[in-house]
Amino acid sequence: EIIKEEEKEEESEDFQEDEGAEKKDDEQIFATVDSIAFSTGLTPESVENAANQALTEANVSAGEIGMLEVFGSGNTVEDSAEMSGLAQAYAKVDAGCALGSIKSNVGHTFAASGMASLIKAALCLHHRFIPGVPEWKSPKTELQSAKQFYFPVESRPWLIQTGIKQRHAAVSSLGIDNICSHLILSEASPELRQTIKVAESGDLNLFLVTGQEKSAISKGLLELEKDLLSGKEPASLAYQYYVRSNNNEEKFAAVLIGSSRDELQKEIDAAKSGIETSFTGSGDWNSPRGSYFTASPLSREGKVAFTYPGGFSAYVDCGRSLFQMFPGLHELDEQYLNQTGPADKRRGSNYLGELLQERRLYPRTLERLTDAEVTELQKDFIHTPIAMFESGVSSAVLNTHVMRKGFGLEPDIAFGYSMGEISMLYGLGVWESMSNMSDILNRSKLFEERLAGPMNAVREAWDLGPDEFRQKPLWGCYSLQLSPQIVQQEVENEAHVYLILINTPEEVVIAGEPTACERVIQQLGRPVHPIPVTDVVHCEPVKTEYEEIKRVHTDKVVECPDIDFYSAIDYEVSKLDSKTLAHNVATIYGKTVDYSRLIEKVYADGARIFVDLGPRTTCSKWISKTLDKRPHLSISVNRKGTDNREMILQALSSLISHRVPVKLEALFPSQPVQAEKQLMQTIKLGGTPVQQVFEKGADKLFKGTKALRHQGTEFQSFKVSEFQSGSASGRASTNLVAPDYAPGNVSVSSFSPFPGEYGSHRNLAHSAFLNVRQHGMRQLAELISSNTNTKGISVSNTFQHTVSQKTTPETQQPVPQTKPCIFDYHDLLELAGGSIANVFGAEYAEIDSYRRCVRLPMEPYLLVSRVTQLDAKLGEFKPSTITTEYDIPENAWYTTDGQIPWAVAVESGQCDLMLISYLGIDFDCKGEQVYRLLDCTLTYLDDMPLEGQTLRYEISINSFAKHDQNLLFFFNYECFVGNKMVLRMDNGCAGFFSDEDLSQGKGVIHTAQELELKEKADKIKFPPLLHCTKTTFTRQELLEISAGNPAGCFGPEYNQQGKNPSLKNASA
Repeated sequence: EIIKEEEKEEESEDFQEDEGAEKKDDEQIFATVDSIAFSTGLTPESVENAANQALTEANVSAGEIGMLEVFGSGNTVEDSAEMSGLAQAYAKVDAGCALGSIKSNVGHTFAASGMASLIKAALCLHHRFIPGVPEWKSPKTELQSAKQFYFPVESRPWLIQTGIKQRHAAVSSLGIDNICSHLILSEASPELRQTIKVAESGDLNLFLVTGQEKSAISKGLLELEKDLLSGKEPASLAYQYYVRSNNNEEKFAAVLIGSSRDELQKEIDAAKSGIETSFTGSGDWNSPRGSYFTASPLSREGKVAFTYPGGFSAYVDCGRSLFQMFPGLHELDEQYLNQTGPADKRRGSNYLGELLQERRLYPRTLERLTDAEVTELQKDFIHTPIAMFESGVSSAVLNTHVMRKGFGLEPDIAFGYSMGEISMLYGLGVWESMSNMSDILNRSKLFEERLAGPMNAVREAWDLGPDEFRQKPLWGCYSLQLSPQIVQQEVENEAHVYLILINTPEEVVIAGEPTACERVIQQLGRPVHPIPVTDVVHCEPVKTEYEEIKRVHTDKVVECPDIDFYSAIDYEVSKLDSKTLAHNVATIYGKTVDYSRLIEKVYADGARIFVDLGPRTTCSKWISKTLDKRPHLSISVNRKGTDNREMILQALSSLISHRVPVKLEALFPSQPVQAEKQLMQTIKLGGTPVQQVFEKGADKLFKGTKALRHQGTEFQSFKVSEFQSGSASGRASTNLVAPDYAPGNVSVSSFSPFPGEYGSHRNLAHSAFLNVRQHGMRQLAELISSNTNTKGISVSNTFQHTVSQKTTPETQQPVPQTKPCIFDYHDLLELAGGSIANVFGAEYAEIDSYRRCVRLPMEPYLLVSRVTQLDAKLGEFKPSTITTEYDIPENAWYTTDGQIPWAVAVESGQCDLMLISYLGIDFDCKGEQVYRLLDCTLTYLDDMPLEGQTLRYEISINSFAKHDQNLLFFFNYECFVGNKMVLRMDNGCAGFFSDEDLSQGKGVIHTAQELELKEKADKIKFPPLLHCTKTTFTRQELLEISAGNPAGCFGPEYNQQGKNPSLKNASA
């Protein structure tokens, strides 16, 4: 492994070597060192001087540095000097440089910290990846006004920026010798760079168990269960099962996904019953983690179809980990750069980062964005139609590239939803380059004036005056859960409303003048549900723009793959020539698109396996709703809030089980063969002796040192006791005292001599370091010895444990920290046990007079810290949303080993109560009807959160229904920790019932089929391993269970001998 130093042309000929000559055999070049500069003094001026000198010597501008690895010792003086100096050196950069420090990952490694930073920067260049800063919140004062840097809160791909041909990184360091340095690196040249072919799937592993019949699958699961208990690493086991199953012709395949032995064991347990059920004809089995099995593989009877969503599907944070899953995506950058002329001479771009709208997807900020700020960024994104369109198309192209080039999945059929036909043509390589269309689109007035912005095409079609609709919206889009036939009848009564899209047989989209649209919706008796589309499409006013739309979408056809491309122009297979394709798109823009008809057509033509290649999961959901119970598989590779790598693994899991041919080599690279033990080891010699290398490079490496000497700087000796805690020189205890180490007093006789000036410096410095380390370690050992008495210690075999009457002190619920919000914790407490009007306002005062009303629970069951967003109005029972946060307290009464139980995660989403209360349900119930949750589906997507984390709940009430005097409402929520979704609740249904209604309840009503299955089920009894004769227990004994000591409750035979300490109740 080599980090190579690249010499400059001005160096002497004997010091220059051919770049390729330095790469030998299997050595790998990760990056090249372009320059290094030094400056004396730990001051802002010195830091700035070192940075400027290094940039000048490397012939690189500050704007070309994509990542800056800072020293960041944690010492206030040093950090202030470093960041102030760097801010000046990089002053002209526009948020183009990511800051980071390896210390945030591994801590301060002192003498090795510079090397750790260098290795990190080199690996980032090699993998083209910028890692996130763990637990980042905001910078100190030195950077609060700096606009040239940003802190990556989450990891992100490192994409080439406009006008830059190569990635560069810099490393800033502060030294023990009062010297600061700055080093510039660049990625290795293409001919020396080793292509990365391994897919980085995070901590998840994919296990394949195949067989010709059910018994073989069951046997394979038992073998996997046994192998997991053997102690082998899951990744190694996964490779073993892949090799065993690869390219075989077995009829069935069970695919399990997991990150640890415990998680995989849970997947195996669930699979055993799920596979049994699947073989009885009850459909496919899949787990929330993504494990999958089907007893009816579809690949033998149906075709694979790729489908693509419309132009407004992109979102902030989309595809963040996609480049990790398939690093080959970076090759598209080079491909686009070579396809057309220089991008900086055009308004369009042939840089992937620009086409993807990378800065909108992965915002560059100094501080961690709040949820409200992310929401505002998404709104701005939606109101920039060209950016949304280019990003959505680019994301679909990347997803297609991953599935085709990365995993070998090839479609037989392709079709798109609305403008998804454009994504389809670029994604499957029919059209030449997205940059061509970007160029024309950004110059056209089509989405600036005609179909977006002032929407002049609509103004002309409706014959509007110049001042009409200047102060209120001209256009709106709305979804309706009704059949198109019913909606069309009502739409015909409004001149300025259009049925533009048919998603499923029971879901459509209308658009037009907002007030007119709302009249249609009101007449149909449905709630108003606007959708974020900000351009005019699929209606009569667009037809006047036919020629311009055709011009924008005329591109060169470079390939006609063996795939049937369907178009909504006639719902048939289309010809693949430039003229026909441009005509298709221009015509579709001006007519209603029936996506359900397209689905039915491709299904009739043999499609059974549908893969949604766009951002989000809209198309896959509409396909499932349209085809309903007919045999099919509908999957997607991207879902908001879920890691791309996890989504792709889940997609592969279902495809493999349906026996669709895919290639998994990227997930399972060849495992290195472990060498057998032997007495002799062959060492391969060769290369230039290191002494000669250093002798040749001494002048170059130490010209910075000479400059310091010319400035009159003298090297000083230090005592460890003089080092400041947290400084660049280390955090040594003031109790550790080492002797002075002056360079002149150090003996170097034990070293092999290094020639020249460099050798002298090297020997002196290293010997001084060893002296200090020797004395320090000796004194540290003495300190440890004095603080731990190791004599006479005996370990008793008798298990003893005592628990106090109270396992936790009697304390009040901790008040959450103050954050920006609409309602804080004190407001929520008031809603739970005080006056509704005090929080919601005087118009709610009547509710306080009712004997009962909708409330949040009181402490300790109040599991909400604040409300950050609310979109609802009193008396308007239409789709409404609320966003809440819950700060999990440290040492919470309900946690076990710092982790919350699943019930707390569920109950923290309790603010559907607050939302329905805010809408004014109690004005209807008047204290006579009370809330009851009737049904919901919970999906757990990750391990339960931990103490100190914040849960964010995005809660939506979607619709309402009235049955007699009972109001029902339907809702869902998504729970996030940061940007990661950990829990999802779908199909929630709740209502309000009188005491009489509740007294007549029959509980869960089972169908005849369910009762029959229950009667036929084999009842399995588990014989207890231990038997406790006690039948009553004291409070003290019960507290022993909470302390993890079952022996203290049930008797000595329950002594676990320290095993499984987490098997306990939460403390109360």
